[in-house]
Amino acid sequence: MTLMTVFVLIGSVQSTDDFFATVQLQTKEACEQEAGTAVLPLHAFPCTIKAGDSFHILKETEDSIPIIRCGEFEGKLNPKKEDSK
Repeated sequence: MTLMTVFVLIGSVQSTDDFFATVQLQTKEACEQEAGTAVLPLHAFPCTIKAGDSFHILKETEDSIPIIRCGEFEGKLNPKKEDSK
């Protein structure tokens, strides 16, 4: 199993209820991994969401915690640099 240590997942809200959102997740086209469907608590989102809204989950470094950001991903991930010795 390969773990993704730095990634961006593109999300689309499929539906919501009073507590949870059912979302569709996919990786950027340059990544090898594929994602799928997930159920996330509404309080995990830093904004109010509804069906059809976009968001992304970003993990910028190997040691960082993934964060959810509302809206389309407009940036790019920096490739990991090898330490030169």
